[in-house]
Amino acid sequence: MKNFNELSGLELDTLREIGSIGTGNAATALSSLLQCEVRIEMPEVRILGYNEAIDWIGGPEVITAGVLVRLGGEINGIMLSVQQMDFINQVLGRMMNRTVCEYGQLSELDRSALVEVGNIMISTFVNALSGLAGVTIQPSVPGFAVDMQGAIITVPMAEFGGQSDYIMTIGTNFICEKHSVPCRLLLSLTCVPSISCCGSWVFWMNDKLVVGIADMKMAQGSGMLVTYALGSCIGICFMIPCSSWPPCSTSCCP
Repeated sequence: MKNFNELSGLELDTLREIGSIGTGNAATALSSLLQCEVRIEMPEVRILGYNEAIDWIGGPEVITAGVLVRLGGEINGIMLSVQQMDFINQVLGRMMNRTVCEYGQLSELDRSALVEVGNIMISTFVNALSGLAGVTIQPSVPGFAVDMQGAIITVPMAEFGGQSDYIMTIGTNFICEKHSVPCRLLLSLTCVPSISCCGSWVFWMNDKLVVGIADMKMAQGSGMLVTYALGSCIGICFMIPCSSWPPCSTSCCP
């Protein structure tokens, strides 16, 4: 277990890949929930100090809504979905056929819908982290709050600021019906689980190998490599044994 500031470059890249895959899954779930096509821009995943994170979401005095889920099990932490007015009205417009001008106009039914959307987005990320790190993560019932962004961020800061000065931020834009709305997720952990950046090297003949998230597999002869979890990129390295040719590497963005 490590703090965010103790992670290697490869481990940070793995976390970024989890963020990319999690937000992609969130877009798929959101598309089903809103009954419209939802696309995402390339997610931006950063490790920031708490004050930097507040500035990143727009400043401490901006009023916003937040869905908060506490994480238990083998790791402890908090994940927060920041829902600004553009995002809220896009969700309410599709689900409730209405929009609001200010947060005070949100009804209990509106809040319930926003909690459901935030919980889906958080759960997709947590599931990816749990599966890749091989740890059990138990999310709590989500909570909802409307307050200044600085006040909302003080919740993870107060609980975990003494153990780590850093928080993970995941930012992208959802595009629904040609309208772009921001998606902002923040993750604070007491410690980061060990993440296997390279799965087991497998030598196999005449079989199909499934390559998981941030995984690495090797096939010989007519072996086939298959992946069902495309993130921001996939890399393939070809090597010819007993040859003077060096290994050839290629990568592509789906």
